[in-house]
Amino acid sequence: WLAQATDAGLLESLRRRWLGRPPVAEAATGPSDSVVMALVALVATSGATVALAASNRSLRRRVAEAGRRTAPSHRAYAALIEESNDAVFVLETGQLEILEANPQAHRLTGYGPGELIGTRFSQLVPARHRRLLRRAFLEDQTAESLPDLPLVHRDGSVATVSMRSRLMETEAGPVRVCMVRDITEQRFMQREIRRLSDFAERVLDSIPNAVLTVDAAGYVTSANRALISELGLTEAPVGQHVDKITPSHDSHLGRLVSMVASGEYAEPEQITLSHADGREATYSVTATAMQDDEERVSGVILVLTPAVEDRSSSAEYQRLATLSTLGQMSGVLAHDIRNRVTGVHVGVQYLAEKFPQDD
Repeated sequence: WLAQATDAGLLESLRRRWLGRPPVAEAATGPSDSVVMALVALVATSGATVALAASNRSLRRRVAEAGRRTAPSHRAYAALIEESNDAVFVLETGQLEILEANPQAHRLTGYGPGELIGTRFSQLVPARHRRLLRRAFLEDQTAESLPDLPLVHRDGSVATVSMRSRLMETEAGPVRVCMVRDITEQRFMQREIRRLSDFAERVLDSIPNAVLTVDAAGYVTSANRALISELGLTEAPVGQHVDKITPSHDSHLGRLVSMVASGEYAEPEQITLSHADGREATYSVTATAMQDDEERVSGVILVLTPAVEDRSSSAEYQRLATLSTLGQMSGVLAHDIRNRVTGVHVGVQYLAEKFPQDD
């Protein structure tokens, strides 16, 4: 290459351009070795610089193109995190330090934007639950959920939350993404429903008459202690068809249930039922429909009163009739309480998702 460049006069041209016109003696003998090496180094360096610049331009183009392709995904990810109804915490996997938190996380904890970054998530839970958090997310990193975890607000109040967690790989390393939902109201409503249900069951169990509730298809949903004792059963026949637990010779309770469920009025009937020990007894059965909020029949209440000889003059009959009415009223009351509380529960959940918590 040097020989070809010398013959073509390229080196001399470069020498004159960069070093000036040479002395006569040097021009006669040609360029010195030092000049040739300097020119070779200059040409090599220039070529390498040009190649590096071209490579950098190509790399920048590829990076820019990759950025344009991934920008929509990054924007969608950011919007999803920002608009999520759940509080989102992105945690470092070593000490569970908070790397990122969305607005719901700030509202849930009471801390302003930026105040949570760098804080250990364990500082947001009571001290007695920190070991549970460490065991779930540090010692056993396969755990993905904590259903009932107390979370301490900045003002000292404590909320019950449900946490779902997932390990994710990023360019900077693994992180733990936690979706946290405030279930304080939900847990409160569940406790209220259980309390009201227990109250309704105690009311039914205190009634001396046999009371049975069935769904529209005739399957038993509840039975009080009086019915279990009266028919000689060992336990409440929940889930069985009413005709299977109380076989009759002259009529079927299932037919009475079907009439009431279809909207027909059914007068009290005299039905002879077989007990578990084989003996038979006649009962006066009163059927009352239970309706939901849309006035659809959701079930039937059956009150079984032992039949008496003289209905018009028997004080026992009057007492049993009064208790029968009380049993029907208690059953309807229990059902209506459940319906109202369920409606309130669903409404609270809907409002909690649609409005900010400080609304």
